[in-house]
Amino acid sequence: MEAWPGTLPQSPLAEFEAEPRCGLADEKEERNPQRLRTYPERDTRFQMMMTAAQLAAFRAWWDTTLNQSAPFTAPWLAAMGYGFHFLRLREPPSWSHLGGGRWALTLPVEIIAGVETDGDGNPAIYLPEETE
Repeated sequence: MEAWPGTLPQSPLAEFEAEPRCGLADEKEERNPQRLRTYPERDTRFQMMMTAAQLAAFRAWWDTTLNQSAPFTAPWLAAMGYGFHFLRLREPPSWSHLGGGRWALTLPVEIIAGVETDGDGNPAIYLPEETE
C-alpha cells in the first residue's frame, strides 16, 4: 500500500469531524472479523494548506502513484486514534488558490480499518489463551 509522501504536509488542519459508518458489509453479521478490514468505518474530509510546489507534487502522486483511486496510509491517522487504518478517496480531491502562493487541498476520504501487523510485517493474530 502506498504511503502519504514525506515531502507533503504531515498533518491536516486541526478540525476533524467524521460521520461514523458501521464497518460491516452486513450489519447483522458480526461474527466475521475479516469484514471489518475492508469496509469504511468513517467518512470525512481532511484539509491541508500547501505551496504551489507541494500541490504539484500531490497531483503527480495522486495521478501516477495512486492512479487517482488506490488506498494509502497517512502519518496523522495514529494521532487521531486510527492506528492500523488507511484512507481511500471517496471522490477526486479539490484545491483552491488562497493567494500568495498558498493553496488549500481538500481530501474527501473513507477511513478504513487495516490489519495490525507483528514486527515482521505479518498480520498479527491473537488467539485466546488455552485453559486446562
